[in-house]
Order: sequence, then structure tokens, then C-alpha cells
Amino acid sequence: MAVWAPIKPALPVTMMRMLSPCVRPQRRLEMRRYTDTLRRCGRDPLHPVSLTTTPPTVRYGWTLLAVLLLGLTVLRLVVRSNLDIDLHYDEAQYAVWSMQPDWGYYSKPPLIAWAIAAARGVCGDSAFCVRLPSAIAFTVTPLLVFALGRELWPYRPSVAWLGAGLFTLAPLTNFYALFMTTDSLLLLCWSAALLVLVRAIRLGGGWWPLLGIALGFGLLAKYTMGIFAVSSVMALWLMPQLRRVLVLPGPWMALFIAVLMFAPNLWWNAVHDFPTWHHTAEIAQIDRAGNGLGGLFEFIGAQIVIFGPLAFAAAAYSVRRGLQAPVAPTDIGPGQAMPIPALRFLVCFAVPFLAIICVQAGLSRAFANWAAPAYVAGSLLAPAPSWPPACAG
Repeated sequence: MAVWAPIKPALPVTMMRMLSPCVRPQRRLEMRRYTDTLRRCGRDPLHPVSLTTTPPTVRYGWTLLAVLLLGLTVLRLVVRSNLDIDLHYDEAQYAVWSMQPDWGYYSKPPLIAWAIAAARGVCGDSAFCVRLPSAIAFTVTPLLVFALGRELWPYRPSVAWLGAGLFTLAPLTNFYALFMTTDSLLLLCWSAALLVLVRAIRLGGGWWPLLGIALGFGLLAKYTMGIFAVSSVMALWLMPQLRRVLVLPGPWMALFIAVLMFAPNLWWNAVHDFPTWHHTAEIAQIDRAGNGLGGLFEFIGAQIVIFGPLAFAAAAYSVRRGLQAPVAPTDIGPGQAMPIPALRFLVCFAVPFLAIICVQAGLSRAFANWAAPAYVAGSLLAPAPSWPPACAG
């Protein structure tokens, strides 16, 4: 059995070579194109991707990226100190909340207050310490984007590098890295949950409980984390090769853990007559008519600015290619990972979020940063068009 396992994945290609004269010309051409595509993607058809295969450049990439991000974080902290920016009203409010940790607060879920309380316990009550969790979050999140790119394109490290770079250099990231907001924690939890979801789909096991924990912390950071669950169901249902994951206990275990973590905040809101939810509805102005198409176009224009015009255009092109990409093969050989169509998968975590906030912008009101989690996937969608379709999709 041990001898048969490594040989089995190579049999289709080997038989194709042996029986090539006996195969119909059209079919032979399709098989040749398949092997050529694998080579163009940097893969050997006789040695499919294995769960134990780790490209040798990965460890050096991690080290270099970590050093670059630490340097950028130090630069941001120096710039912020030199600007001597006082705490914004919202930041001051969060700092006051952190003095009395609870399961909920007037306008936000509790994670931001918990993070500030932890930072204050380490370095004091200064503005620097209040904003320290944001700096840490925007250092770790690009690492998670990089790891996600490596998971989806293991033989195309440039996609991971460019994706992490686009996220790090985006105007939205550099602006919010200077302040303490719920978006910094939301982006951290969203990117962590997306990475863990990919590994849970491919490997199963203990990754599903970790997904539930990431999703639970995300809900405690900002309620829009709930859209992640919607995108996950879409991704698993719309791709036939992933649909069978929905009948496994793992996804439902993750959902149960997330709800269990979020339940105390629901209880707190119920006891206090749902002040956080009322405030969220008031900010969104869901009971008032918006500017219609004017508000929608204004919001879309803001998205182009905060992500970057070129990156936005490249990501939009990848969305189109992802929707048109052929479905990946479903056969899984011994030691191989479950195949995930990268483009189509990421589209499910970018387009629905952006579409929901666009509808909100047209019907009532939406701020530019509300769609920020869509750009975790968008950062990897943007560089993807430079690779052959079968590699990217």
C-alpha cells in the first residue's frame, strides 16, 4: 500500500504518454494542454501538490516580510509620535470603556475595550498605549494575507508578496494604522478566519474549532463579521468540489463556537435594551432615505481612493476572471490537499461584502471604511491576473 500511494497520482499522465497514439486527437490535445498548464504554473504533472510539500523559499519569505513589517510599524509609530495627534473622541471613549471591562458597550462590541485594557496594563495610559493594539494588528494582518496567498498559490510566491504589499501600502491601511478603531481588530480577525477556513477545508481536524474562535472574536470586534459566515456558505455551496464540506460536522462546530463566544454580548445587549444595535442603526440611518445613485457612486469613488485605482481595477478584472474560471478537478490523491479554485473562492469574500455596503450606500448611508474587510481578499485578487488562468483559478 505504501508503494502504491506515491505511484497512483502519476498514473493518468503516464498512461496518457503510453497510449497517446490510441487516444483520439482532440482528447490527446486536451490532455497535453493540461500537462502544459501544470508546467506553466510551476508544477510537475507527475508530482502533484502534497500536503507535506513546502517550497524552500517560504521560510525566507516569512523572515523578510516580518522584518519589513516591523520596520514599517516602527516608522508609523515614529511618525505618529512626531505628529503628536491627540486622542479622537471615539478613541477617548474606548479608553474610558477599557477601565471597566464588560461584555458590551454603548456603541461597539467589547473587543476594542479589552485590547486597550491589555495595552494599558503593559505600558500605561498614554495615547501611544491606547493606539498600540492597532499598530500590532496592522503588522500581523499583512502576514496573514501573505500566508493566505501561499496557501492558495503555493507555487506562485509573487502573488502572496504582491497581495501583502498592496494591503500594507493601501491608503486605508496607512491611515487607520495611526488610530485605534474597531476596523483594525476586524481586519485582523477577518484575515485570520479566512486563512483558517482555507486550511480547515483542505486539512479538516482542529482547524474548524480555530475558525470558530476567529469568527467569535471578529463578532466581538464588529458585527459586520457576520458577513463572513454568509461568504463562507456561498463559497462552499457555489463550488461543487467544496459543497460536500457543508455536510461535515466541522463547519457547524465552528459556527457553534462562534455563537457561544458571541452570546454574552447578546445577553448584555438584551439586558440593556440593545443600545449597541440601536446606535448601529442610527449611524447607518436605515430609517431615512439616502442619495440613491449619488450616494452609491460617491461610495464607489471612495473605495477606489482608499484601495488605490490600479489595485481596484486589477481586482475587478480578477473578479470577472474568477467568475468565468473553469471548475477545478475534484479528485484528491493520497497526501494531496483538497483543490480550491483560488480566484472564485476569494471572489466570495470580496464581492458580497462590497455589494451589501453598496446597497446600504444607495438606500441610506455608508462610510468608506465599512467595506474594508473586502480588501483582504481584494489584495490577493489584484495581482492574480498576471498568472495563467488555470494557475489563478
